[in-house]
Amino acid sequence: MLAGRRLVFEVRAPRGRRGDRLEVLAIGRTGRAAAITAKTLRGKGTTRVALTVPRSGHFAVRGRIVRRGTRGLAGRPLRLRVTSPSFGLGAPSPLVGLLRARLRRLGYVTGPDRSRYDAAFGRAVFAFQGMAGMPARARVTPELIRRVLAGDGRFRARFPQHGRHAEADLTRRVLVLLDGAKVLGIYHTSAGKRSTPTILGSFRIERKEPGKNKLGMVDSSYFIRGFAVHGYHFVPPFPDSHGCLRVSLTDSPTINRFLAVGTSIDVYRGGRSTS
Repeated sequence: MLAGRRLVFEVRAPRGRRGDRLEVLAIGRTGRAAAITAKTLRGKGTTRVALTVPRSGHFAVRGRIVRRGTRGLAGRPLRLRVTSPSFGLGAPSPLVGLLRARLRRLGYVTGPDRSRYDAAFGRAVFAFQGMAGMPARARVTPELIRRVLAGDGRFRARFPQHGRHAEADLTRRVLVLLDGAKVLGIYHTSAGKRSTPTILGSFRIERKEPGKNKLGMVDSSYFIRGFAVHGYHFVPPFPDSHGCLRVSLTDSPTINRFLAVGTSIDVYRGGRSTS
């Protein structure tokens, strides 16, 4: 949760009787309860209630039906922990699971489900920051959380007519595997630096080189001359290669299997919108 932020909960209420009220309470560690809202029930359905999250600590949210002449029927509590909204590599946080799920829904490859900021999650963060036009920072910040939860950072294919293909947007530092317009996976990539830029254009995979070569390139898929998509031990959030498209060694087997000989790959700058 985000300290100081206003959250909205949806409470599914049972069918009410005339005069019944739905109360939602915040219960702190001391057991003291504070009513957030009270609404008269007019039938079965979903009611929305708002809560401003405390600065820190533990609390629970509980809904209950209050009937005339009774003390109310208590609902099941939802226990929440308020955590710091800024953390980096190696930090455990319940927010990581939430962000992984939201990023995965947008097409980002986030790695296995864990509540710790690991390298796979960090690559997804870099990819999202590139797509959302944010500075590349290896930290989760309140702005990043807000934008992920708002559904920013969506990728829209520029060449859906190419069928099962890949697109590399060098401005946004992403390599995307697609089936027409359907996003199959968004990966962080590092393209050619200014002195050795990556060639732009529409290509097809010409040849494959399995394993590791003398330059340290792993599972290389060449799309023109010596330019390839390949795994590498260092994939920074800025252009650093000699013209190739670097991806992480962890992601390279999946990408290599996708990029069969003859597969289209489109390399360009400044893809279409991200929101």
